Amino acid sequence: MIIDTHCHLDDKRYDDLDEVIERALEANVKKMIIPAADIEDLPRAKEISYKFKDIYFASGVHPNNAKQFDEKVIKEYLLDERCIAVGECGLDYYYLSDEDDKEEIKKQQEEVFIKQIEIAKEFKKPLIVHIREASKDSYDILKAQ
Repeated sequence: MIIDTHCHLDDKRYDDLDEVIERALEANVKKMIIPAADIEDLPRAKEISYKFKDIYFASGVHPNNAKQFDEKVIKEYLLDERCIAVGECGLDYYYLSDEDDKEEIKKQQEEVFIKQIEIAKEFKKPLIVHIREASKDSYDILKAQ
């Protein structure tokens, strides 16, 4: 059995969602998890998970959307039976440039990552981690938790 643990089916570009899911099932993908990237997409992810039997979702904030972090909203969705994980969370330094306030952005991503790890522990849910060009810092945070 194949389980796709990272499919952004809540993306608005999937106007043919029924067909996408049908093709996945035909390819022996039996279950799918929609990781959260954006707080605003959580209602759609939840809706999709209730429309299709073997699709679940996660609640969290992608590191590039760390400014959107809202603990109350994330926890509210984690109470839903179809929400089975926290994330996608972590660190992403890929898009940081010299023009950005790198250290401030890194600090914010780290704080939000740590908070989501704590939430995952509190709710006893798995963590979906996103790491891009931040392996050492991510490792250090995970090790410390």
